[in-house]
Parts: sequence; C-alpha cells; structure tokens
Amino acid sequence: MRHVRVSQRPGLPRDLQAFLRRADCVAEQCRPDRLEVYVPHAPNEEQARRELNGYVAAWQAANRGVEAYIVEQDGSDRPAEG
Repeated sequence: MRHVRVSQRPGLPRDLQAFLRRADCVAEQCRPDRLEVYVPHAPNEEQARRELNGYVAAWQAANRGVEAYIVEQDGSDRPAEG
C-alpha cells in the first residue's frame, strides 16, 4: 500500500483516483490531498512502486502544473519519475 499526495486543488485527487482505477489499481482518498493506492497485479512491492510511479508520472504529464508525490514509508515525499 502506498500513499500519493496531490496538489490540493478541487477535483485533482478524484481525477487521479479515477485515472489509477482505470489502470486497475485500488485507490481510495484518505485525506483531502492524499490517496491510498494498492497495485494488486504487481508481483512484489518493488514492481508496485515502479508501476505506480509510471502511472503518477503519466497523469502529471497530462495535467501540466500539477504536483503529485508518492509518499515514502518514512513520510517523505518523492516526485514521480517519468
């Protein structure tokens, strides 16, 4: 399970949530600016991290000026690589 923090603008978390669900991820909003995401088809955590990173980067590319970060287990934010 990973967390993704999104720019806190109206509609952005729900838009990213819908995008991730279309990619067959389980995504639930857990805070106004944060989603909890699970990649069920990934065989391990490393692959899940890579896939989620790609999905978030693709969503950002389609939504210029929007910030989205995968929140690491230590609580730090890390921008999606793409």
